[in-house]
Amino acid sequence: MPDITFRQATVSDAPEIAVVHRRSSFLPVMNTPEEDLAHFRDRESARSFIWVAEVDQHIVGLLAREGEWVHHLYVIPEFQGIGIGSQLMAKAKLESPNGLRLYTYQANHRARAFYEARGFTNVEFNDAGREEGRPDILMEWRQAT
Repeated sequence: MPDITFRQATVSDAPEIAVVHRRSSFLPVMNTPEEDLAHFRDRESARSFIWVAEVDQHIVGLLAREGEWVHHLYVIPEFQGIGIGSQLMAKAKLESPNGLRLYTYQANHRARAFYEARGFTNVEFNDAGREEGRPDILMEWRQAT
C-alpha cells in the first residue's frame, strides 16, 4: 500500500486536479483540458472545499464539497480500490454530519455501489439528466440517529 497523505487543495493544485478529473471521469471526454482547468481553478476552488489525496507528492484523488453537496469525487484508476475514495468520503461526512447529497449517473454502476456501500440512498431518478443530458440519480447520506 502506498503512503497516502490528505490535505486541503489550493488554487495552485488546479492543473493536477483537472488531470485527475479527466483521467477518472465516467463520461467520455466532453471538454478541452483548458476548460477542465478553468472549471477547477475558477469555479470549484471558489465554491468548494476540496480535499486531495497525494502519493509521492502527486494528486491521485479528490473530493470537492460545498456544504452538504459533493460536487466531485475522483480517484485515478491505478489508485482505485485501496481506500482513497472511502477516506475522502469519511472526511466529508465528518465535516457535514447532518448529511451529504450528490448526483451520479444511473449507468455508473461502480459509483452507485460505492456510495450505497457508504450509506447513501437513492432519492430521485432523473431520466432527463442535467447539463450532460444523461440520466442521473440524486443520492443522500444522513447520519444514523
